[in-house]
Amino acid sequence: PLLYNRQLQFCAGVSGGGKDTCQGDSGGPLMMFTTSNQWVLVGLTSYGIGCARAAYPVVYTRVAYYQDWIRTTTSGVYTNATSSLSANIDPYSSNTSIKFFRSQPLTHLLFLFFPLLLIKIYLS
Repeated sequence: PLLYNRQLQFCAGVSGGGKDTCQGDSGGPLMMFTTSNQWVLVGLTSYGIGCARAAYPVVYTRVAYYQDWIRTTTSGVYTNATSSLSANIDPYSSNTSIKFFRSQPLTHLLFLFFPLLLIKIYLS
């Protein structure tokens, strides 16, 4: 899959396929376990091509980009949350079993804001 905006999105998946999100998983979390033994939400499932296909990673919405919006919208509901920014996570250099891919820009926006819409509906 191609990305429209790397600040807002990233691709991740197992390079050989076999493990992935699928239809109906949009808005679901991509969590990363940090070296400080914390689970951090780094992405929300947006879209992909098929399910668990080799060389076809899933496109995720980058949660760190929306950290300020989430904090403002939830207005202190979660007092002990750790963001991927404050945990100093760089998905391109992390030593994890998940491989992050760099992609080229999309020619159109495809479900870019769908996961954020789900958050907005949930918080309403």
